[in-house]
Amino acid sequence: KYFFSIIIPVYNNKNYIDKCIKSVISQKLKDIQLILINDCSTDGSKKICEKYKKKFDLILINHKKKLGAAISRNEGLKLAKGKYIIFLDSDDYLLKKGLIKLKNIIIKNKFPNVILNNIKRNKIPANNNHILKHFHDKIQNKNEFFHTLNKNKIILNECWLFAISRKLLIDKNILFPKILLGEDVPFVIKTLLLMESILINRNEFLFHRSREKSL
Repeated sequence: KYFFSIIIPVYNNKNYIDKCIKSVISQKLKDIQLILINDCSTDGSKKICEKYKKKFDLILINHKKKLGAAISRNEGLKLAKGKYIIFLDSDDYLLKKGLIKLKNIIIKNKFPNVILNNIKRNKIPANNNHILKHFHDKIQNKNEFFHTLNKNKIILNECWLFAISRKLLIDKNILFPKILLGEDVPFVIKTLLLMESILINRNEFLFHRSREKSL
């Protein structure tokens, strides 16, 4: 039924969450499952999530106590039904037509395990083309990919860079460790070590916002 499940942990982000959710529901795709996990926000973010829940077919979980991003994302994974999982931070947003372009290259390349996406950001460098330029456009196996990473001293450790096959995560039992900081580092490393194939998506996919005081 769903091609993408998009998991968004939400905590005190009322200035950005509206744009984030809107960027998902305005994509020109019907087969998207949106999962919001509100981790005890106290600033009005919950209200914004509930406003969208009334209007759109999405899943909203409201925690009774603060559990952190790792547990929130794991809860989202348990509910996910899409072929591919995308993790979105609640102050980031998807770029126009990002999902339809991603879906097309996934199908065209026969459903790789992992896709490394092209992102824009509000700090220098303004995108990750400096990383993507080292990879070719064809589907790559794990060894080839790690060879390029090591040769060019590239570090990839943020979960929002990737779209990941849900089957891979289930088959290999990949979850976020229950730690409060840097929880996506072991998750990404494990995913990359256990995958068989990866593809580069050069289409600009999401905008990542770096902010002081955010996790």
